[in-house]
Amino acid sequence: MYKMKLVFKVAIFLILAVVLFAAGLSYSGFCFKEKRFLSDEEKINIAVVDVLRSYPPVIPYENVVEGGERKKIRTNRPPKFPIPYRDIKEFFDLNPGCCKVVMQGTHDGEFAGVNFFDKLFGRTSCLVEMSFLVRYRDENGVVHSHLVKTIPAISNCGYLWNNV
Repeated sequence: MYKMKLVFKVAIFLILAVVLFAAGLSYSGFCFKEKRFLSDEEKINIAVVDVLRSYPPVIPYENVVEGGERKKIRTNRPPKFPIPYRDIKEFFDLNPGCCKVVMQGTHDGEFAGVNFFDKLFGRTSCLVEMSFLVRYRDENGVVHSHLVKTIPAISNCGYLWNNV
């Protein structure tokens, strides 16, 4: 009887130890699917590849409309004539220091952070704070650029959520 209680206690202890160890690995960013941690460089590259795939993002414009009176109307839309980046190297060359891995930041003036439970279950490992130029030509062919800031979230295994 005493041995059975001891075996039961040891089994419970081992199960709890394994669960806590796995939770600790997950919380620290371990990807169980790939059996490894992603580096900060890999996380940043995932975010940049997503930006290049969906380029150009929406940027603000001020249009002057005349019709009885002169008004400025603010709109948000992608540029009509974007200048895409050739590849990830050009993106980093034209946007040095653009990106860093963070646990919290702001986006459009609002706080963004990694939630305890999202981190514990691996849904969000970190955020990638990004500032980069959107380059485009206007109707006259003149080149312009606009600084865009975004802060996508990356899961433990590299899945991306934009603007957490």
